[in-house]
Amino acid sequence: MNRAERLSRFRALLGSLTEGGAVRRWEVFGRFCEAAYCSVAKPCQREDRAEKLEERYMKIVASFGKEHPKDEMHCMSEMMAVAVQSVAEDRCDFLGEVYELEGFCDEKFGAQFFTPEPVAEAMAAVMMAVPPNPEPPVTTLMEPAGGSGRMVLAAVREFEREGRGASAGMWVDAADLDVVCQQMTYLQMAAMGVPGVVRHMNSLSQETYDWAVTPSGARLLNESEWLRNHLSGKGDDEPPMPRPEPSQSSLF
Repeated sequence: MNRAERLSRFRALLGSLTEGGAVRRWEVFGRFCEAAYCSVAKPCQREDRAEKLEERYMKIVASFGKEHPKDEMHCMSEMMAVAVQSVAEDRCDFLGEVYELEGFCDEKFGAQFFTPEPVAEAMAAVMMAVPPNPEPPVTTLMEPAGGSGRMVLAAVREFEREGRGASAGMWVDAADLDVVCQQMTYLQMAAMGVPGVVRHMNSLSQETYDWAVTPSGARLLNESEWLRNHLSGKGDDEPPMPRPEPSQSSLF
């Protein structure tokens, strides 16, 4: 399938889970993001956080229709496969495009406005054009209002166009006040193999509600002493987040 076909398939699956209109498409999309986020993030967190993610995942499963819960799980699994394939192959903001096409931007906070793709591309080209001299082993990027992760993904594409590998040479610290946006950013960074941490937080007040390290982020934290020192203030023993062991199993 090409990108347009994947978008059409994902939206058709989304519609099939609305139980004939009894459940809003927005609610189904939120459940999908929550379930996918918990399942992908769980293997990359320390034990106590992994248990909480498992509890959240099981609550989502329990919210499915009692008559055909396995059908709904199968449907969501296919949605996950379609989204991951599109993000991994097209290197695109797939979930953000679904979000906009479905009109979900109008349903949150009076209205949300995601940066248009061409603008994100232009900003990434300017931001990533001139690396510092001398260039550090890992390029760090902070995104305090990530939305669906569009700006992050654009920066990753620019980084890769310069012949550098994001999985070993980049660390992203992204955040958003909207939990669904936080989860979209996390899922798409994970699918693209981008190391980092994605936070559900108020970037103005610095109040943090949740966070998770991506699978590639868990590996890079274990491998890069420079990154651990950088995140801890260049000298402290521990970084401001746990260094979980990376999962040995396939995440997708």
